[in-house]
Amino acid sequence: DLGAASIEDVSEFFGLYYAPNNASLCVAGDFEPAAARALIGEYFGTLPPGRPVQRFQKWIPKLDGEHRAVAQDDVELPRLYMAWHTPGVLQPGDAESDLLASVLASGKTSRLYKALVYEQQIAQDVAAYQDSRGISGIFTIQVTAKPGVSIDDLEKAVDAELRTLLDKGVRKDELARARTSYEAGFMRRMQNIGGFGGKADQLNAYNIRTGDPGYMKRDLQRYRDASARSVMDFAHAYLDLGRRAVLHVVPLGQLAASESVVDRTRMPGAGREPSFAPPAIQSADLSNGMKLYLVEKHELPLVQVNLVVKSGWAADPADKPGATALTADMLDEGTRSRDALQISDRARELGAQLGTFSGFDGSYVNLNVLKAHLDDGLDLMSDVVLNPTFPEAELERIRAEYLGRIQQESMQPVVTAYKLFQKRLFGEGHPYAQPFTGTGSAESVQKLTRDDLVRQHRELYRPNNTAVVVAGDLTLGEAVGKLERTFARWERGPVRPVAASVARPSGDGKICVVDKPGAQQSVIVIGHEGLAQNDPDVLPMQVMNLPLGGQFMSRVNMNLREDKGYTYGARTMTLNFGQSGIFLAFSQVHTEYTAESVMEFMKELDDVRGPRPISDQELADGKNQLVKSFPQQFQTIGGIAGQLGDLVLYDQPLNEWRTYVRRVTETDQAQVLDMARRHIDPGAYQIVIIGDWSEIEAGLRGLDLGEIVVMDSDAI
Repeated sequence: DLGAASIEDVSEFFGLYYAPNNASLCVAGDFEPAAARALIGEYFGTLPPGRPVQRFQKWIPKLDGEHRAVAQDDVELPRLYMAWHTPGVLQPGDAESDLLASVLASGKTSRLYKALVYEQQIAQDVAAYQDSRGISGIFTIQVTAKPGVSIDDLEKAVDAELRTLLDKGVRKDELARARTSYEAGFMRRMQNIGGFGGKADQLNAYNIRTGDPGYMKRDLQRYRDASARSVMDFAHAYLDLGRRAVLHVVPLGQLAASESVVDRTRMPGAGREPSFAPPAIQSADLSNGMKLYLVEKHELPLVQVNLVVKSGWAADPADKPGATALTADMLDEGTRSRDALQISDRARELGAQLGTFSGFDGSYVNLNVLKAHLDDGLDLMSDVVLNPTFPEAELERIRAEYLGRIQQESMQPVVTAYKLFQKRLFGEGHPYAQPFTGTGSAESVQKLTRDDLVRQHRELYRPNNTAVVVAGDLTLGEAVGKLERTFARWERGPVRPVAASVARPSGDGKICVVDKPGAQQSVIVIGHEGLAQNDPDVLPMQVMNLPLGGQFMSRVNMNLREDKGYTYGARTMTLNFGQSGIFLAFSQVHTEYTAESVMEFMKELDDVRGPRPISDQELADGKNQLVKSFPQQFQTIGGIAGQLGDLVLYDQPLNEWRTYVRRVTETDQAQVLDMARRHIDPGAYQIVIIGDWSEIEAGLRGLDLGEIVVMDSDAI
């Protein structure tokens, strides 16, 4: 169909559908309504209407039986898909479908997760979701098999759970959790002004579908009114096991109006420059010495509480990489009073998002909850922080998940390239030589014991090594009172320090190629050690990097993608950690242009150091983007808490936000040239390429960049 489309077809489509009588426009944010209305009237009010568009109100297809297919793909693990035709958006049954998807696959106690991932341990992950569209919808179940599990056995297990659901129905407690979770998620989406699902997007959607942009309250009420009976009415009407599409995705090799006077070719000039003041940060000390930091935001009844433990993957014992990540992931898998399923159940009852994770320099326990449920949410949060038991059975389950994830990552060329790049950059055993997943290696994960996790928790999770960051509908007095009640009994103690480490880059060749026969693309990573987070050059380096390779219109992307057509995208990036950092350039390019892409990267990285420095216009555009995008980081309480958590983790000044715009604005051309000359070092490059060596060897050798080391992917 695409090949047969003509320019006339495209013009006809555009003329019919891209018309003012078939569009909705929403302006949301900090602006003057009268001025906005005037501009809208000037630029859009005189556009002639298009022809009337015929609309389908409802058309739900019905399959005549079960339709099955098998697809082979370059994947490591099989995946099962099941799909049914269902009602469209805002149609009867639409709300029930979302709630049923939550009952089936949201949280550890959901039907499919509990049965397949937790109890039978035959699935790596599960998902269920309703895609509600204009005239109908699609309800999908997606399950990835564990290594060694037959996809046919996986399908039988899913069908068994679906038959139980259809026979016995949903329980009231399951539905209550699903409703609470949906309402909390609805509120969280309303924090964003723009973006998919944000306020502007929602208002436009309601206006188009109902003619009432304020329909959101009635929409939310549909979910509050849904009953166990109405959910099961939906299930019986649409989730017919004999009328569905089933897809098995298996690894390769396996079977299975008025005249207009405005010139629309010219953009209107910018209006007034809105002022933005970052939110104020308040602080207090709790009785056990833990620091509290608070940003008040009272627009919605939501609170975000983040515990920031100042020890991350860099705190792993040298012979036990992955210990810190596994410790963090195991916190909510069992406490003295709750098992893993009870923890998950309680969070869903509260409509709370409780998460544990870790990074190179920190470990985190985060809670997002409606203010009405904050006390109960904090009780649950403190339980997983203070009383984890690291049950052996759960450890084996999570260990298997880690090993499955590592196996999946081994089939992903981009992940493989980054893993190898970090090892070659920092040297074997360096804390920053770990993969960005923090999972360590399959060998180290196999060896980790419960005692290792207990020791990590005892030596790292202390109030004197932790700060609590709060954002949302709470005052400082309220926060102090609630957190004192929750964490007062958490005792201070000795904390194992993170040893200082020096990078020892690999010296066996400037270019390392991992041979992947038959690869249609090559992954290229070029870079060297960068700046630590607290280095004063971090911000001007970011300013320099934006026009170089930090955005779509950057030099490297315009060169490799728009001009040469070698790739879909190319970037440069600065990553800053506690003790060190990384500067890198990366892309996935067509195999036949591998050597040419490396050459163009080298040219751009060299040009910015002197032959063609960042121009005044490039610098102005980059600074403008940084300044204009800065307020977006403070739209949501999760974003605020995350930004504040970074300040706390790296002991940065609390006025960092208030001086940010000034520091960006004052960065000049001489400064960014100095950054490029001092912090981009061609003599220190480590180059990693994943690709078909038989196709790229001649070109790479022709570049004469130095010794080339070639290895098989199995050797990584």
